[in-house]
Amino acid sequence: MKCRLCHSDTEKSFAFRERVFYQCVNCKSVQVDPDNLPSAEVEKERYSLHNNSIANKGYVDFLMPLIDAVRRFHTVEEKGLDFGSGPEPVLSQILRNEGFSVEAYDPVFRNNPELLDNKYNYLVCCEVIEHFHNPSKEFELLSKMMKSGGELYFKTNLLSRDIDFDSWWYKNDITHVFFYSSKALEYIRDNFNFSALRIEEEYFILKK
Repeated sequence: MKCRLCHSDTEKSFAFRERVFYQCVNCKSVQVDPDNLPSAEVEKERYSLHNNSIANKGYVDFLMPLIDAVRRFHTVEEKGLDFGSGPEPVLSQILRNEGFSVEAYDPVFRNNPELLDNKYNYLVCCEVIEHFHNPSKEFELLSKMMKSGGELYFKTNLLSRDIDFDSWWYKNDITHVFFYSSKALEYIRDNFNFSALRIEEEYFILKK
C-alpha cells in the first residue's frame, strides 16, 4: 500500500480492534488500511457524540491556545476560516464575538463549498487533520485557500519516538485514521507550497 500523504511505500506495523495500521517508510506517518476507513455515516454518528459546545468550559480551554494565537498574530480586518468546525463552531463564535472576521466550514455539519473558493489570511484546524482520508488532497486544498504570507494553525496529537503506538489512546477513535510525524510535517511544508513550519507545544503552524 502507498502512503496517502507522500505516496511512498508503507509497511504493516500494527493491528488493533480489527483495524490494520501501516507506517510510511519515507514520511513516517501511520495510517489505517483503506479498507478500515469509516463511512460518512459512522463519522457523523461519532462526531455527534462530542460535547464540543461553548458552554463546555473544558472544550473552550482546549481551544484557547489557538484562539490566543489568532488574537496575537492577526487583526480583525483579516479574513479567517475555522476549517472542520464540527457541529457547533465554538472557535469561530468566540472570535466573531471579539470582532474577528472568521467563517466556519465543516464537510459534515456546515458544508458550504463556496467558502473553499475564497482566500484567507489565517485558517484554523483543531482536531481535524487526523480525520483526513486523503491528506495529500486535503493539504493541496488548504494551501490553495491561503493568501501569500497567510498562516495555518493545526492542533492534533503528533507521533514521537516516546509514544508506544500499541498502547496510544489517540489511535483508538475509529475516526482517527492518519497520524503525522514531524517528518511528515516537513514533507507537507516542502511539497504543498508552504514557506515555513513551526511546531509549538500545543499546535503547529504552516506559513504560506
